[in-house]
Amino acid sequence: ALAIMQEVLGDAHLDTASPLLGLGDIYVGLESYDEAESFYRRAIVIVEGEIHSVNSAFVLHVLIKALCSAHHV
Repeated sequence: ALAIMQEVLGDAHLDTASPLLGLGDIYVGLESYDEAESFYRRAIVIVEGEIHSVNSAFVLHVLIKALCSAHHV
């Protein structure tokens, strides 16, 4: 699904951040923290580009918390 969204919408489209976050969560569950971090960081970059709205700021906050959980912070 992610590959299709990226192909249709582009790598930096805000709608691609959600599946990246989901993949990060899956890897955290598998205790594959480096892989989780990679997906979370990609999602953060996308959301940072769209930070002009309150919803995007909230999403960025959630992503950063998820990244911290991948590092057990």
